[in-house]
Amino acid sequence: MVTGSPQPKHKLYYACLNVYPDGKKAGRKTKWIPTGLPERGNKQKAKQITELLKPLFKQDGAFIEKYAVLSDPVTRIAYDIPELPEVTLEALRGMLGETQRESNPALERVILLVDAAPTADQEEPETIRNTLFCDYLVLWLERLAPTIERETYGSYKSLVHGRIYDYFHSINVTVQELRPGHIEVFYRRLATKENLSQNSIIHYHTVIRKSLQQLYIKQTIMNNPADLITNRPERTIYQASYYDEDQINEYLSIVKGTKMELPVLFASFYGFRRSEALGVKDSAINYRTRQLLVRHTVTIANVDRKVEVRKKDRTKNRFSLRSMPLVDTVETAILEASERQEHYHRVLGSLYSTEDRHYLCRDEKGQLLTPDYVSQRHKSLLEANNLPHIRFHDLRHSCATLLLAKGVPLEKIKEWLGHSDIKMTERYAHMNVSAAKDEMADIMSKLIRAG
Repeated sequence: MVTGSPQPKHKLYYACLNVYPDGKKAGRKTKWIPTGLPERGNKQKAKQITELLKPLFKQDGAFIEKYAVLSDPVTRIAYDIPELPEVTLEALRGMLGETQRESNPALERVILLVDAAPTADQEEPETIRNTLFCDYLVLWLERLAPTIERETYGSYKSLVHGRIYDYFHSINVTVQELRPGHIEVFYRRLATKENLSQNSIIHYHTVIRKSLQQLYIKQTIMNNPADLITNRPERTIYQASYYDEDQINEYLSIVKGTKMELPVLFASFYGFRRSEALGVKDSAINYRTRQLLVRHTVTIANVDRKVEVRKKDRTKNRFSLRSMPLVDTVETAILEASERQEHYHRVLGSLYSTEDRHYLCRDEKGQLLTPDYVSQRHKSLLEANNLPHIRFHDLRHSCATLLLAKGVPLEKIKEWLGHSDIKMTERYAHMNVSAAKDEMADIMSKLIRAG
C-alpha cells in the first residue's frame, strides 16, 4: 500500500499519494487526487478519503490486482467505495489514460462467432484441434456458462478475456500445438512481468486446466498439457489475523444499535461467512424451537463490468446448511433490529423499500446490505476506532480460535462452522496450546532465564 496524506492547494484539499514508478526511493512521485473539499473545516474528511484511496494502488502507482484486470476499474471502485466523491472518481479516470484496456477486435470477432458455432456434440474433433487455443477458451467458457454460478462465470470471463486471451493470441498457438512449455512461460510472465502472486496465478491455472481437461476426457487431445508442467503454481496459505475475546466484545459494543450489528454478531458468534450473515431471513428464525437455520446466502458477481448482487436460497454446499441455537443475545439483537426497521418504515413511508423486507441485514432505507458495503464499512469502523485491521472473514476465524482456546474439539468446531472437510478446520490446530505444552513451558522457564 502506498503512503500519503491530505494536503491543501488552491484552497481545496487533495489526497497526496507517494508512489515509486521506478521501484526506488529516489524516484518518488506524488499523485495529487482532488477530493473536492474546501480547505476550511474539512481536514478529517479529506484524511478519510485519502485513507480510502491508499489501498487502491501498488507502490509503483498502478492499481492493485483486484482492479488492474478490469477494463473499467473506476466503475468497480465507485461501487466498492461509495464514499468517494465524483470529482475523485473523475480524477482516477483521467489517470488511466492509455493504460485503460482498449477493445480487442480479435476477441470481439470470436465472441460474435460463438453463437454461430455448432454444439459440442456436433463438432468434429479435428476442428477443435486446429482452433487457436485462445479462441477455444472463449467458446469453452460460453458453453460452460449455463452450468456454473453467475459469479464463477464472471470471474472466469475476466481471466479468459483478459491476460489469457491476450497472451495466447500473441503466440498464435492452436489447441493441437499447445505444449506445457507455452503454459509455463505464461505463468512465468504473470509472476515476473505482471507481478502476480502464486495464489492469483492459480486462478489462471484452474481455468486453463479445466478447459483442456474436457478435451482430454473426450479424447480430442492425447493428454492435458496443464497437468504436465513442471513448475505448477503453489498456493500460499493465508495467515489470518484473529481477535481475542476482549477485542470481539469491544467491536460488538461499537456496532451496537447500528446496521452493522447483525453482520458482525453473526460472523463473530456463529462464525458465519459474509454471504451467510447477509442471507439470514426472518423465515429462518424459529422462536419456538429457538433455532436459526442457515439456508440463504447473498453474494456478488462481477460480469461484463457490472457488479450484481446475487440472492440465493441455498448455501455454499450441503455441509453449510445447518441449524444454529438461537441464544438470548442474538434474539435480542434481531428483535431490536426489526424495531429499527419498523421505525424507518414509519418515517420514510413510501420511500422505504420493502423488496428485501424478509432479510434481517438492511439499511435505513430498508435495502439489503451488500457484501462490498459490509467489507468496506467494516474496514472503516476498525480504522476509526483504532482496532487492529482484520478482514471481515477473519471474524469467522476468530470464532473458531475462541472455541479452540476453550477446549472445544476440532470435530465440533467443524460442525459449527459448516466446513465440508475436517482438514479445513485443522488449520486452527496450531493455535491450540495444550496443557502439556503449558507444563513444558513452565519447566523450561525455570531452566533458562534470559537476562
